[in-house]
Amino acid sequence: MASITLPLAIAQTTIWASIFYLFPAFLPTWEIETGWSKTELTGAFTLSLLVTAAASPLAGRLIDSGRGRELMLGGTLLSIACLLALSQATQLWQFYGVWLVLGLCMASSLYEPCFANLIRHLGDNAKPAITRITLIAGLAGTVAFPTAHALTSIMSWQQAVLYFAAGIALLTLPLTAMAITRLQHRFPIDRPAPSDAKPKIPFGKTFWLLASAFMIIAVVHGMIVTHLLPLLAERGVAASFAILAASSIGPMQVFGRLMMMATEKRISTITTALACFAGMAVGISALTIAGASSVLILSFVVIHGSAYGVTSIIRPMLTRATLGGASFGQISGRLGGLVMFGTAIAPFGGSLIWRVSGYTTMLVLSAVLMVGGLIILRQATSKQK
Repeated sequence: MASITLPLAIAQTTIWASIFYLFPAFLPTWEIETGWSKTELTGAFTLSLLVTAAASPLAGRLIDSGRGRELMLGGTLLSIACLLALSQATQLWQFYGVWLVLGLCMASSLYEPCFANLIRHLGDNAKPAITRITLIAGLAGTVAFPTAHALTSIMSWQQAVLYFAAGIALLTLPLTAMAITRLQHRFPIDRPAPSDAKPKIPFGKTFWLLASAFMIIAVVHGMIVTHLLPLLAERGVAASFAILAASSIGPMQVFGRLMMMATEKRISTITTALACFAGMAVGISALTIAGASSVLILSFVVIHGSAYGVTSIIRPMLTRATLGGASFGQISGRLGGLVMFGTAIAPFGGSLIWRVSGYTTMLVLSAVLMVGGLIILRQATSKQK
């Protein structure tokens, strides 16, 4: 199994760092060097993630029809082309155009299609594989923030973006091809789902409660990660410490996953999920009152990062447990699309809240949302043991 999970882990780390975390990592630089406002810039990321949300159900159907390998490789190739185009963008409309297409890349190459492929071929045995992948891929933010900072200190941002494109070409593309090919050969599907099968997705109360709970996580985490560097700068935190804090969220995600592995035989998946929502609320509360306090900022990083890190494992497994495994690619795609919609509105929404009332209001609202999400998730899983 290591011959499948290790390549996918490295591939996912690289592509998450190079297309998703690229935006928050470069946001302060773009705001200074392009002359475009924070609201204008984050609007492009919001558009990108809305495209991801809209395309995710189709990606799920392609996976169910047995074309998961082609989907992921196509999205990876397209992402390389997009970063090359981004390095040449000089007008705001060009910037928006590139991020629009990158939305398609994210729908076809990040966690959602990767995990759907694994669950399609491995079923209930997919959890260890997903956990191993996220242990490494959780460091994507840790790779993106310091790499972007180091590169832009010695070259233009346009040149720096090319290095991220090279990372996808040299690592993500060949490793994904190798791993998915091995997955298909070693764990074949006896009876592939027909490509024209009508999606059998349970659009009932449980589906919408589950989707709402994880949408809240997406909105809250998206707002905070996208705005963390300017938020800390506004509070007078040194740039070096802000970069350290942002980069440490990734390792804390890994720490949270290791803790989950150590306790999963004693603590149920549902209890772990509820603890994650509570932990994120506590971590955000610490950041709300932190000011420039390094102790409270690091407390946020540890608590929020470790709690959020577990949710990427919990979501696909909880989805399968509550909604079933039939047509899982389509179920996961639909739910993942709704979750990505939450991620999509987060950067722009955070900018609007900041403009109207400041970052403190954004953080208070985020903590309240997490408490609401905990209540909703409890209702969604009330029939589960």
